Amino acid sequence: MLGKVFERFAEYSPVTVMMRGIMEYSVPPGQLDEIFRERSQEQYEDELLYSSAMNVLALAVTGVRKAVNDAYKAERENLRVSVVSVCNTLKETETQVSCGIVRDTATRLIPVIDPLTTLV
Repeated sequence: MLGKVFERFAEYSPVTVMMRGIMEYSVPPGQLDEIFRERSQEQYEDELLYSSAMNVLALAVTGVRKAVNDAYKAERENLRVSVVSVCNTLKETETQVSCGIVRDTATRLIPVIDPLTTLV
């Protein structure tokens, strides 16, 4: 159903595939952009969506790419900004934006986490 390339990647690195799926479920791009717009005080959205910068970071964090710069190069055609802009967006993320992401993610994951607590 998902294709042979996906199946090979899942065989090679199942944890990476699972982490990516969890991240996409718990923090969908539209939610990230909405949280950013609602909570950001100093930062602003111009040509770079916050979710696009976070996608670059996620590629590095999950091990799909070796570093943020490698992830940027892989996603360059989807971005209309420089790697410096992406890094600055990530580096300058305001505390209230991070808090909103954590709060929203926790809320979305309660239905997943609750059944797991009965296993302990």
